[in-house]
Amino acid sequence: MRSAGGLDGARQLADEFAQGWLQDLGVPARARVDVHGMASALGLEVVAAAIKHDGQLALGSPPRILVQDGQPLARQRFTVAHELGHWAVHTGRTAEIGLDQAFHSEEMLCNAVAGALLMPLPWLRKAFPEAAHSQELQMVQELARQANVSLGAAVIRLRDAFGWRKTLLHWSRVGGEWVFDGEAGVYPREQGAIVPSSNVVFALNEVRNSSRGIQRCTLPLRIFRAERQVAAEVLPLRKGAVVLVDAPSPSHPDSLP
Repeated sequence: MRSAGGLDGARQLADEFAQGWLQDLGVPARARVDVHGMASALGLEVVAAAIKHDGQLALGSPPRILVQDGQPLARQRFTVAHELGHWAVHTGRTAEIGLDQAFHSEEMLCNAVAGALLMPLPWLRKAFPEAAHSQELQMVQELARQANVSLGAAVIRLRDAFGWRKTLLHWSRVGGEWVFDGEAGVYPREQGAIVPSSNVVFALNEVRNSSRGIQRCTLPLRIFRAERQVAAEVLPLRKGAVVLVDAPSPSHPDSLP
């Protein structure tokens, strides 16, 4: 696949495609879109299976969407929506409007379609009008709650819909130690750009010990190999923490405050 009309044009096309598809199937385009019902209406069974990946489109009679056994519901919903994107490509539906040529890869296309299905743009603009000028972790939390998606999926959708420049970082607590799990809501060119410095554990411990709510602080991070003190919002979790920071730009490595 190739880029056609730029990434912004591709996202817009994915939104238009998702809205039309929901309308054709009579699925309400509002919070907690019934993607399982959508799959059923298309003749697809959704089956939990012992597979290594999050999901898989199994073409057979009947065709099925396999989801990894034990997935949390929020993640499973995104998996089903993503596999619906593959079904749309397989059945030629995306080719009808040129969507299959708008992204660099089918995986990128299916991620964009999944976000647009689960968080339809008209509903998103109505429910979160402040998202166009405010980029806060509390909003990410609320979107994830209302749409029943992961925080990472919510960040990516806010980036696609409103041009957010944010990245979500994940830490786990394992045996009393902080383990960096990586980034969510990043584009391929940004992957690996942010690496925690060794002193980040002290900042995370301070946040964890002081409150369970969202806190603003600075974290020591390496951005494109440069040590920085980065403004962040931190949400301590029972088994770790999530952190929202500005996303770095490869062409502007000093873009973070």
